[in-house]
Amino acid sequence: MRLLALTGRMCTIGLACALVLGLQPAVLSGQASTYGLTIPAAHPRIWWTADRLTRARAWYQNNPFTPRTDDPMGNATRCVLTGEPTYCQVAVNYAMNQLCSNAACTSTDPNYGVAADDARWEGENVITVFDWCYAYFTPAQRTTLINRWNTYFANIRLRSWGGPTMYHSNYNWGYMRNEILWGIATWGENAAAATNLQYGLQTRWTNSLAPYFAGPGRGGLFQEGSAYGSAIGEYSTVPFGTASLLGRDVYRETNFFREAIVYMVHATLPAPTYNRNNGGSYWEIFPFADDERFFDGGMPARGNYGTFMVAMADYFRDSAIGGYARRWVTMVDPTRPSHVRAVDRGGSEQPFTSLPLDYAAVGGRFAYGRSDWSGGATVFNLQLDHTEDEGHKHNDAGSWQLWRAGRWLSRETTGYAQNITGYGGVSVDANDAAAHNTLLVGGRGPAPGYIQGPSNVFRLESQPTHFFAAVDLTPAYRATHQALDNPAVAHVEREFLFLRSFETLVVFDRIESTTAATAKTFLARFETSPAIDAAGRVVTAVNGPQAVRITTLVPANPTYRPVVNEGGAIGQFRLEVETSGATQSYFLHVVQAKGASDANLVAAVSDNGSAFTVTLTHPSRGTAVVALQKGRVSSGGSVTVGGQSFALTSSVGTAVVTDQGVSWSGTTVPPIIGPAAPTGVHIVR
Repeated sequence: MRLLALTGRMCTIGLACALVLGLQPAVLSGQASTYGLTIPAAHPRIWWTADRLTRARAWYQNNPFTPRTDDPMGNATRCVLTGEPTYCQVAVNYAMNQLCSNAACTSTDPNYGVAADDARWEGENVITVFDWCYAYFTPAQRTTLINRWNTYFANIRLRSWGGPTMYHSNYNWGYMRNEILWGIATWGENAAAATNLQYGLQTRWTNSLAPYFAGPGRGGLFQEGSAYGSAIGEYSTVPFGTASLLGRDVYRETNFFREAIVYMVHATLPAPTYNRNNGGSYWEIFPFADDERFFDGGMPARGNYGTFMVAMADYFRDSAIGGYARRWVTMVDPTRPSHVRAVDRGGSEQPFTSLPLDYAAVGGRFAYGRSDWSGGATVFNLQLDHTEDEGHKHNDAGSWQLWRAGRWLSRETTGYAQNITGYGGVSVDANDAAAHNTLLVGGRGPAPGYIQGPSNVFRLESQPTHFFAAVDLTPAYRATHQALDNPAVAHVEREFLFLRSFETLVVFDRIESTTAATAKTFLARFETSPAIDAAGRVVTAVNGPQAVRITTLVPANPTYRPVVNEGGAIGQFRLEVETSGATQSYFLHVVQAKGASDANLVAAVSDNGSAFTVTLTHPSRGTAVVALQKGRVSSGGSVTVGGQSFALTSSVGTAVVTDQGVSWSGTTVPPIIGPAAPTGVHIVR
């Protein structure tokens, strides 16, 4: 066993050694109970308990690591686990050298400075080092650090950006994390500790975020996007994990965190995805909103997801929902920091096959579904509304994405502050509607801000044979601000019908414009240049061994622009199908996912005046018939597939998440393991 020398003493790695080294110093004041937390007097108070330290030190014996000098939490973790003072000294030096020079940190003028990146990025590092390496700070250093960060946090609270009602903002969550941890770490020696704890745990969480996630934010979707949204999971891990250890189970004060596990499982693609930029294959989630990392193989660079899912797998380890998180961790094997790995107790996995094939997040109105749970499945994402406007959203209401067996068939053009060639050849930012699989009316998509209200998803169902959704997107296209409004729009609706056995998405659009001359445009995009058939009605894009085949059934004579090269580093090839000449118009597209050499699906449509009847024929999968009622508002309709006929629902089904699984409209997926456990501003980073 390794021996350590300190002040003339020798000690073995373990709790006794930690006491000798001063990692648990004398009591500053008696333990305190506040906001449901029992805060111990000794350090460390954050993340570590006696039981966790014992397990973590045993873990370290089998998993030794040497942190980089620029990894303060890694150095502090090694010091806590081994008692080696060198590592705490590195961490202490790091903490003492971190200054927030941003105006939001240094000015008491609430109108000066917007957001404090320095404090958000470094707050957890400084606070955990203060707590974990407490004995290695001199009294003067502690006083300096307390005064410095009290000033930063007080000034940040003066500003509206990142405030308590920016529910999905990475700034709000970063500030909340800092305030909770700072209150705990400095309790008993910092006059502002109670203020920080009150603002983080009470004002931000209890008064604002918890009610929101129990109401309009239900569903677990990280609405700030596939890149910035991941901060919710990572930023909550240490403060809320600590709160649970100190007596308050914040994770159970809403259903959001259980729902977030299900969101992550469904949003994660079931096999590594080929990256056209570098030729590698990576685990990915469906991208949306600002995501500058996607182009280089996004998820591996975002350890935030791994940190969150490991914490969820450990916290909910005695229930099925934790088993799904554990299965995700095993499958993806994401990066996660040493302090998270060291306390992970492991646990049983829950197979994804015990989950429904579809999931819909109520808040954000995103839906995910698939043909099956295999790595070769066809998987779709439907963006049925705008997400919360926290500075990183895109104008993507109504967009859809499709993936099959490791290849993107059609996805949005994802980026952050990067330009592409948009509609009509005009250069636009990637947040523009033209970068997404949306609808344009008069050359414009959903409003970029000041929207009249949320979209209305008024038909939604998940069935073994199909998934169906109908959404009124009109409020997303109209704005209360005249400069952002699209007055050409009278009414816009989209219907999506996914037929599992055919791996096919039927997209039916109802668009009413204020004038007959207004152009309406259907958009889809591909990573490779597509080919158009001789009749001009079918476009096929082959991406490696996979392909997507889009058939335009309605209108009869559209303008067809199948190869619009978006250019730039992130641009793809865009299909534009356009029509005009009537105020009420329809688009009806059949989108088949298939292997590049697999048989084609033959699609045909008949129009009896009041309805379109679509017949889909495949040489080995049989025939499906879809009836879709015409009119400006979705109603009726039916689907016949596999010899069964179904009327399309007129109601809205709901996916309900509990410890033991997910249910759709009252049909519960039974558990396999364990009992139930007792407005458009961009901040450039």
